[in-house]
Amino acid sequence: MAADDDLDTYAAARAPVLQEVLLRLDCPRFLVPGVVREAIGRCRRGWARSIREDDVDVVFLGTLLATWEDRRRSTGWQSRVGEVLTEVAGLDEWQVADVLDDLVTHRRRRPATRFLAALLVVVLVAAAAAVVWTARDEDSYDVLPPVPVQRAPALVDAVWYANGVLRLRDVVVVLGAVRALAAVGGGAVYVAGDGAVVQVDDAGRRLRLGWADPRSPVVASSGGRLVAWREEDGGLVLHDLDAGGEVGRTAGSGLEPVAIDGGRLFFTDRAGTAAFSPGRDPVRVSGLPLLDIRAGARLYQSGDGRVRLQGPGGRPSYVGDGQGGMLSPDGRFALVDSVVGQPVVLDLLGGTAATGLRPGERDVAATLVRDGRVVLVVAVPERAADDEEFGRRSASGSWELRTCTLGTGACVVESQLSAAGEVPLFAR
Repeated sequence: MAADDDLDTYAAARAPVLQEVLLRLDCPRFLVPGVVREAIGRCRRGWARSIREDDVDVVFLGTLLATWEDRRRSTGWQSRVGEVLTEVAGLDEWQVADVLDDLVTHRRRRPATRFLAALLVVVLVAAAAAVVWTARDEDSYDVLPPVPVQRAPALVDAVWYANGVLRLRDVVVVLGAVRALAAVGGGAVYVAGDGAVVQVDDAGRRLRLGWADPRSPVVASSGGRLVAWREEDGGLVLHDLDAGGEVGRTAGSGLEPVAIDGGRLFFTDRAGTAAFSPGRDPVRVSGLPLLDIRAGARLYQSGDGRVRLQGPGGRPSYVGDGQGGMLSPDGRFALVDSVVGQPVVLDLLGGTAATGLRPGERDVAATLVRDGRVVLVVAVPERAADDEEFGRRSASGSWELRTCTLGTGACVVESQLSAAGEVPLFAR
């Protein structure tokens, strides 16, 4: 529903939903009115700002659950929050993630003695499991506190992050700021807001691998064994997750890690592209800057707004218009930005492939996945105006999360995402 400027009117209109949410989350019926009244009081001071800048359903429901959590009349309901908010309150997956993020922030502001018993159990169990997690080489890593996870079916065939929540294959993981992201096995490696390079698995266990320039990408091999990043001094580090430490490094300035393929780290510098493997010196690969390499196929920026898609083994290239881009896992397709700002998919077999975007739509984020498909976050026509404030959308707006088949352009809308949050960051 549209938010009313009057908080009391809003709460009255949502009263049946608020009551059902609390009852489903084990709040005794006689406590429901008091919890709702307290939540209204907590929201009142910032309500004028909330209706201008925030998703009011997320704000109020997050406050309601934080209020019930503070009463501590019951524990064990936290694992059901996502399901209840979806079924009862009609929140989409993105809004649920925002509420969960707000709850975690609320917990961090309270004294440690008031943390939920359920959260403590998660932390203790995960910390115990971390003994096994770090057994491969304890001295090579800094063990970080585990983070909360919640079971949730994957919406798309990709690892991605937004608004403090990392979406893995079968779980969502609550994290702080993430600047860069790579998928590894059943988890991910990311560059945190402070520049820490962290590995996290689907149980929330975390290891700090090192430190990166906060502006650096992080890249991983297709099998997830090797990862690489740029340090603040400008040098590149190649790290072996299985061996538990650094296996290669190169110094320099203007270096940018691009991809790991065939056991080699490919990177760009002022002279073009070079690569090195563990224990070996860098070797010049090309005078052109490499954009991506997958399964032996390479995508180069050839200048003058053109890209070159080259098949494995130096087979004939396909040249098309575009600036920047990435390759599909099998190396056949290249997703590049066209001169008009919309994504174009080049096919190594020749020509372009339909992406599934319709006239008037704009992509907010995109990534290529397996089996000739693309995952798109799409602004629908009424929200796709071409202006400088495109990134500042109304809290009541939404994006479509789609999986589309390249070539046919046939799409499945997987979910509606709130347009009030961060633009999703897909793993490389």
